[in-house]
Amino acid sequence: MKAVIALSDGRCTHLFPDEAVVDLTAEKLESPVIAFGVSTATHEVVSVSEPPSEPYNAYGWVGGAWVVLNQAKVDAVLEASKAAKRFEVRELRKAAESSGITVAGLPVPTDDKTRDRVDQIVNAYADGDITGTVDFELPSGDFVELNAVQMQAIKAAGAQHIQACFSSQKTLVQAINAAPDHDALAAIDITAGWP
Repeated sequence: MKAVIALSDGRCTHLFPDEAVVDLTAEKLESPVIAFGVSTATHEVVSVSEPPSEPYNAYGWVGGAWVVLNQAKVDAVLEASKAAKRFEVRELRKAAESSGITVAGLPVPTDDKTRDRVDQIVNAYADGDITGTVDFELPSGDFVELNAVQMQAIKAAGAQHIQACFSSQKTLVQAINAAPDHDALAAIDITAGWP
């Protein structure tokens, strides 16, 4: 990787892949972008094995190593990245919540409407409004007859599923919040561990 470094403070102003032709002249940087004010008098091109973390222009190349020049910028970008990842986790939790469960061999939807219906039926059994079996539609469109005990088992399994989704979200959010840098944040696999 090629980095264009400001001679004044070591700040990285441009990054290019190794195969890029970087032509720094006395007047400007000409390739692969044109940048006036970037010249051999003010900048140098160095080969680096690893790019700096994001945001790259908050880092400087000093003594042959990357150092932080603007911690506030690093912190702001890291916090914005964490917020975006927390949002992604929230969306994954919502999807996991509605992904469905299997109870006693029956596939059961776990969307809000189904959960509300199950709660209503369990309450109706508890109040004595329903005494026999109820017709319950499966995701396939087929119907089964279920009794109070089966409906209570579905309600309990659904509640446990929802809580497991929130627990997974909590664990991931805690890991995101604790990530000290972009590399640690990127290493968090937010797609794993969902019920």
